[in-house]
Amino acid sequence: PLERGEMDDWEVHLQTLLAYARVWDTLSPEEKEAVARTRLWMTACVDVATRSILALRFSNQRPSTATALEALEMTLVDKTHIAMAAGAESPWDQRGPFETLVTDAGSNFKSWEFRNALSDLGTEFLIPPAGEANLRPFVESVFKSLDQRFLGWFTGRTFSDFLAKGEYDAQDEATVCADALNAHLVRAVVDIYHNTPHSGLGGETPRNAWLRGSAKHGLLPSPHPRTRRLIFGLRLFRPIGDQGIRVLGLSYESEELQLLRKRTGAHDVEIRVDRLDLSEISVKRPDGKWLQVSNRFGLPGGVSVWEWAEAAKRLSDAHARNTAVTYSVAMRAINELRESGDALAARAEFGAATLSDK
Repeated sequence: PLERGEMDDWEVHLQTLLAYARVWDTLSPEEKEAVARTRLWMTACVDVATRSILALRFSNQRPSTATALEALEMTLVDKTHIAMAAGAESPWDQRGPFETLVTDAGSNFKSWEFRNALSDLGTEFLIPPAGEANLRPFVESVFKSLDQRFLGWFTGRTFSDFLAKGEYDAQDEATVCADALNAHLVRAVVDIYHNTPHSGLGGETPRNAWLRGSAKHGLLPSPHPRTRRLIFGLRLFRPIGDQGIRVLGLSYESEELQLLRKRTGAHDVEIRVDRLDLSEISVKRPDGKWLQVSNRFGLPGGVSVWEWAEAAKRLSDAHARNTAVTYSVAMRAINELRESGDALAARAEFGAATLSDK
């Protein structure tokens, strides 16, 4: 496991509704007619030795460096929370840095940001000659398997030629929302694909091959969350003020940060922010080293951008007349999100846009 991985993009052969499933049920027939239909893009990564899928990132836009980086980061973390949000019963704990990663020659994979991330992980990067899909056959097989085994569950299928299509209008037949399709295919991978005997493994399941292989050979450890933040975190520039650095309404402060302000002045400094954990940020010093600075609000680890943004919106609606919101009130809002299941779905990023620095 993790000796060789293959990553690629695939335009899903299904017309999908660009709306959240819960919102769709509240729309009028006229509003539903106006909702855009599109084919989602998927970036996937497969471990060659075990055929386990370590990343499955969806986007309603063409592949970009951002989607490639999010998929690469996905290979490094335990994704069981994503499986749970999808309703899966099996864990999705396959993770770790690859010794070698193989992609096609797409501009998103050839970008310096993607190459730098692989270099930071110590991963060798290979791009076979253009047009030689047979030199990265395993990820192509994953797309074929998803297409043939699971897309038949939904209406709105697209076809490779007009003979197969006939009079079928895929856009008119679209019935599945983007976030629901994301969740359904994650569950299909985690509960079905990973637990089905695979002909390429001599009848062994990908899940069992991972467990057996990792027990026999061991696994390369994933980078520490702070290291992962430096590699994949959003790159922003912020000034250091009297209350430290502010990001999304949260202040990040430390004595060392204020000493840095006294030495360098009140100009912008480079920071890194992990969209899935706002408890602390990394601040770059003039000597190139990084400070780890916690938020003054006391926000615990594991609160994502999506959870905090929704909690902040609810708080602003409920406390419009109050300028100050206490920690206990904020945490109560976040806990309510978690109890309702909304936070789990948000953290799983089903149907969520790819975040950019902007």
